Amino acid sequence: MIKERSVTQKNGRKYRNQDNLGYLYVLPAVLMLTVFACIPLVMAVLRSFRDYNTGDWVGLSNFDYIFKAPVFLQSFGNVIGMAVVGVALQLFLSFLLAQLVKKSTRGFSGALKVIVYLPSLVSSVIVSIIYHLLTNHRGGLFANLMIIADLDPIVFGVDGIWPYVSIIVSDLWLGLGGSTLIMLAGMLSIPREYYEAAAIDGAGVFRVIFNITMPNLKNTFIFLLSTQLTGKLQMLDLPLMITGGGPANKTLTPVLYLYRLFNDGSGAPRNVSIAGSLIILVVIATLNSLAFFFLQSKKSEDA
Repeated sequence: MIKERSVTQKNGRKYRNQDNLGYLYVLPAVLMLTVFACIPLVMAVLRSFRDYNTGDWVGLSNFDYIFKAPVFLQSFGNVIGMAVVGVALQLFLSFLLAQLVKKSTRGFSGALKVIVYLPSLVSSVIVSIIYHLLTNHRGGLFANLMIIADLDPIVFGVDGIWPYVSIIVSDLWLGLGGSTLIMLAGMLSIPREYYEAAAIDGAGVFRVIFNITMPNLKNTFIFLLSTQLTGKLQMLDLPLMITGGGPANKTLTPVLYLYRLFNDGSGAPRNVSIAGSLIILVVIATLNSLAFFFLQSKKSEDA
């Protein structure tokens, strides 16, 4: 009896030591998260209720200013419109490419994965430079081709819907590789028995896609939808470099608007921009909370 108690005590000390070791492993991450995320967030919340120049308490005045700013509301409308089109294209094309990679031979699928993912390694600044080299109406590749074809060059940053197309296509090219690999991972996790049973039943390609592949990719679709919407709401580099938010603020995004407001130089709008950043944070947190809720619901159904 005494021997068993001694063994139990030794095991208890062993597990406690392992727990303490685990806490030491996560301590650097917790410290960095506290210093670079939690503390700045608390400071931002406090600043959003104060005047930047005097530090006086102004309550909800900064939030009232940002909600009544027509340009800020317009920027939300801009990014929602671009997000609806961009996310739909991203999900559709990544699904098709993932299907192509999955159905390809081993050698070709490996090369295809590298080709598809390669643009994700390029920074948005470089993509913007490449875009200008292609679309500059005074000497870009597309302008020269249109001149050869006896057509008037398109001013992509100003004419019609082309400013929207420019940002959507550039963003799509940057993010398609990552979403394709995530979609492919989701497809490879579907049990082969499902497809074997469908083949025995004589199910066609479209029936297999709509009855087996897509239902089993629900979590993947929700995850990609959440991450894509989050990325679109935080979009800054592409509209800044490609269109500058123009023409007439038609491609201005909320983050680009707040970036300009913060760097206005007058000082007064800076806490207003912080309040606007917190509004975007709440929107992103809400979207991700909904995504995690649906992911958890699907997990419960599968269980």
